[in-house]
Amino acid sequence: MNHYRQIAPRSKEAGGQLFAQFEGDDTIIVEATPPKWCDRRNRYNFHPSRWLQQQEIRKRYSCGLHFVGDWHTHPEAAPQPSQEDYRNMQDCFNKSIHDLNRFIMIIVGYAEAPEGLHVTLIGQNSVQLMFCENNL
Repeated sequence: MNHYRQIAPRSKEAGGQLFAQFEGDDTIIVEATPPKWCDRRNRYNFHPSRWLQQQEIRKRYSCGLHFVGDWHTHPEAAPQPSQEDYRNMQDCFNKSIHDLNRFIMIIVGYAEAPEGLHVTLIGQNSVQLMFCENNL
């Protein structure tokens, strides 16, 4: 994810999916996928190929990994989710077949971590801020 930070003025938004293993009560993210060649990307938007994402979910599930959320970049130092970001992730949560209470949404800004990270848990009707530089 760090590789895709929008540091240059013409850098495009990027994103991918988060896959995890479960160990007891712990969720361990083991993979963050990169953007794909057919994703639509520009400076301020990222629209992934939903078909390819679904293929990735099936493939990784067969290897014991579970889809737990998405990540994407924003062209700002300390990223803040847009209303569209919240809506898209909540829509994904509601339309997916899973046994999870929440999905994870990570937004990567161009500043180094921790300032450049924003992590939110999104459920059916809830949003819970987990981490951003402003709440340290």
